[in-house]
Amino acid sequence: MDFFNTTSKTRPASNGVEERANFGVTRSPIVVVAALSVVALLVVSAWRATTYWNTPATPTIAIEETKSVATSQYVDPKSIFAWQKALEVPEGEQTAAAQDPDGITNISKNVVGALIGSYVALSESGMYTPAQGEAVAETIAEDLRADVSYQMYTSRDVKTDPTTSRARMLAYRKDMQLALEPLFENTRYELETLGYYLVTKNPQYLDEMKQQAEYYRMAKENVLGVTAPADAVRYHVDVLNALSQFEVILVRLTEHVNDPFASAALLRTFNDSEARMFLSFDALATYYREYPKT
Repeated sequence: MDFFNTTSKTRPASNGVEERANFGVTRSPIVVVAALSVVALLVVSAWRATTYWNTPATPTIAIEETKSVATSQYVDPKSIFAWQKALEVPEGEQTAAAQDPDGITNISKNVVGALIGSYVALSESGMYTPAQGEAVAETIAEDLRADVSYQMYTSRDVKTDPTTSRARMLAYRKDMQLALEPLFENTRYELETLGYYLVTKNPQYLDEMKQQAEYYRMAKENVLGVTAPADAVRYHVDVLNALSQFEVILVRLTEHVNDPFASAALLRTFNDSEARMFLSFDALATYYREYPKT
């Protein structure tokens, strides 16, 4: 994620975080659209494939109207359905399950099970039509995302200076610029890197994504070491949590890149986490800009 400069691969001379505030949503490379559209494409394709199956399954999807709730604080979006819920783990696979505590590998089985279960239920009731089938698939695509565990921080984890002044803010801004230096090493958008891997299957692109995740981890550790003035702590915590979440999502994408449903779910989570990153950096930049001159 190129937070600091959207037109050049070289480091900007001005404050990177403030330039990041102008990033907004103006950058919309076609690779992002393509990557996110794969969610609906995979699910609809799988639905059509399951119309040839006769195996019954219990999960079914009911189409219901949902309402959004406005909130002033970031909240991790949650799925309505438990896509990561573990099915019965066959003997001998407990070790693999333990290595996937979030249950990302369960997503594919649950999605296919929901598709088959819904198809069987609709067929047995005489209600199945291609339009109904695609409506179920679109509901799944809309809901599909992966909940990923990551280290969460609170104000208790932040070294705090009770001093609040413009001079202290400027010193803090300088410290944060230095702390975020590792992010300048990311010269390629993460989904672009993922796209190159999907096209070429060249493992060098997975290695690049892992290195991109490492830069976020390094930046997070650096930010954790910065002492924040008391009036900047909430922004500091938000940046820490955004960096922490985004790092883990990149790692999970590299781990499940060859699982199409898990990848689709993680891409939705990537999108949510990226928006969170935008919000946290924008809020920090606003804190700098609007600090009283006196």
